[in-house]
Amino acid sequence: MNYNEMKIKLISASDSYYNKSISIMSDREFDEMKDEFARLYPNDPFLKTIGSPLPDKTKWKKVQHNIPMVSCNKVKTVDEFMKWVDSVGLIDEEMITSEKLDGISLSVDYVEGILKRATTRGDGTVGEDITQNVLRMQNVKEELPVPYTGTLRAEITLKHNDLNAINFLCESRGEEPYQNVRNGASGIAKGEDGKYTEYLYVQYYFATGDFKTKSEVYDFIENEIGLDSCKHFVGNIETVKIVYNEYEEIIRSEIDHAIDGLVIEPNRIDLLKELGMLNENWKGMIAWKFTSKKVKTTVKDVVWQLGNSGRITPVIIMESIEIMDVKVQRASVHNLEMFENFDFHVGDTIIVERANDVIPQIVKNLSIDSITERGKKLIAITECPSCGQQTKRSNVFLTCENENCSGGEIGTINKWLKKLDLKGIASATVERLYEANLIKNPADLYKLKPEMICDLEGFGSSSANKIVETLNVKKEVTFGEFIGGLNIPNFSDKTAELLEENGYDTFEKISVASVSELSNIKGIGDITADAIIKGIVKKQDVIKELFGVGITIKEKKKMTNQNQSNQFTGKKVVFTGALNIKRKEAQSMVENVGGSCPDSLGKDTDYLVIADPNSTSSKAQKARNYGTTLLSEEQFMEMIK
Repeated sequence: MNYNEMKIKLISASDSYYNKSISIMSDREFDEMKDEFARLYPNDPFLKTIGSPLPDKTKWKKVQHNIPMVSCNKVKTVDEFMKWVDSVGLIDEEMITSEKLDGISLSVDYVEGILKRATTRGDGTVGEDITQNVLRMQNVKEELPVPYTGTLRAEITLKHNDLNAINFLCESRGEEPYQNVRNGASGIAKGEDGKYTEYLYVQYYFATGDFKTKSEVYDFIENEIGLDSCKHFVGNIETVKIVYNEYEEIIRSEIDHAIDGLVIEPNRIDLLKELGMLNENWKGMIAWKFTSKKVKTTVKDVVWQLGNSGRITPVIIMESIEIMDVKVQRASVHNLEMFENFDFHVGDTIIVERANDVIPQIVKNLSIDSITERGKKLIAITECPSCGQQTKRSNVFLTCENENCSGGEIGTINKWLKKLDLKGIASATVERLYEANLIKNPADLYKLKPEMICDLEGFGSSSANKIVETLNVKKEVTFGEFIGGLNIPNFSDKTAELLEENGYDTFEKISVASVSELSNIKGIGDITADAIIKGIVKKQDVIKELFGVGITIKEKKKMTNQNQSNQFTGKKVVFTGALNIKRKEAQSMVENVGGSCPDSLGKDTDYLVIADPNSTSSKAQKARNYGTTLLSEEQFMEMIK
């Protein structure tokens, strides 16, 4: 690979990673290519770049940082680490070691204790002002307990369990899931609608001010302004080695957030400044990256999996290997562009690791530059593996856009069941009914009779009756449930709520609306508006069928003189945590008296209903900072009467 090819790949990967929240090559592959580029072209200006330049057109306001946001130079082994220690003369210094969080860097400016601006790193000099989203994140204070004027630096992170929860919601709402916690943190943090930002967590590692040591900085963050910092340790060089080994062998596999190494620096801030800069980064600060549990194997084939959303994912079939006592034979590749970058051939030698010690991930194809003859090249399919229709390239993904494709049809049926919370009918049952030509869309579910099902192998009269009974439990649905169950891309139940609140409360009104009319609604842009109208037109036949089999849309109760004076009328109420009453029932109570129930806590939230109003959780603290009233479930039930 020559200079131009290598640089173009690095720039393209940086742009996708930082600006589009999409990985088109693995982190390890990028680091290795950049290291090789630095060895060959040590004076190239690209090596001095931080992050990636922001695109010319961005929905967020571009802001210049008061202080540049630098990154870290890296080491990978104990020998490299000790070589760095000797080169900067830190062998006898007190050091501070902090977790290197894998998320999106953030700069937060305060004036007299009031949060004025929160900005992404961008290229280190210019970032994007995402203040409105940051205010909804956990461990963020709009007003500090002290009149601090200065800048805090932090990392926006997403925990693995929260990623699973978000992707579950994405699947049920017809939205694309997030690839991993890092891409999820970036994509959600910079999302125009602020959706899911309440799942993100901000951890702080720096503050401007008159501090002599980094320990004082962490003490100020934690004890004076009451914010969580990233975990850190103070000690000598031997302490650093011990901490690194503990993380490498045990800790990193047990924590719920993503870290890819440790950051080491002298505790004395004046010494860090005295040492100066190297490649636009602090010379006296280093990131000691973790190794991955990696194993070599060979490529056998590729299969293509069709998801419910119509996206087709490549899955590499490999010679069986064992990583950390787990046998691995398959590894998904995130998208078409990454698949093409790997340039797989049958028989290629690849390196596989378990990302965060959980998910099998291909990190490198060792045969790309091989001078020997390689096996058959693996290429992308041109026809959907389910319906045979020609595939299409959408951004970096391969998709099937056939509405009648079995993958899409089964996905839509499963979506309907999940959206209506009709538990007891498994995906495998749906597939059996589909293969028996008993169902093709959600409306067909309500045409099923027990005698049609019990004739199938594995189904008796009892299970057949249970399926039919389950389906008929709920035939009156909300407008949002109806919409969400149709599996229309970019059209979630939340979007349906926005339409309903703005007078578009029937399919007829939506179908005759223009893109410009719908995009005037706050929270709905041109792309979503266009998808809404086209989606309703495509789904009009199944919509009619659903009404024909007895599905009705629950009308919002009109206000009466009695409930017009209810304390929740015109108020925004958010429910959180475990409650005895079903959340949907509680939300319906509020909506029936003229209130609303946003998905997440905001500055305009009037009430937060929580199991313990005296809770010290980050969400409860944020609510108090907003001036939101916290209620127990008992208090809520008393007030809603």
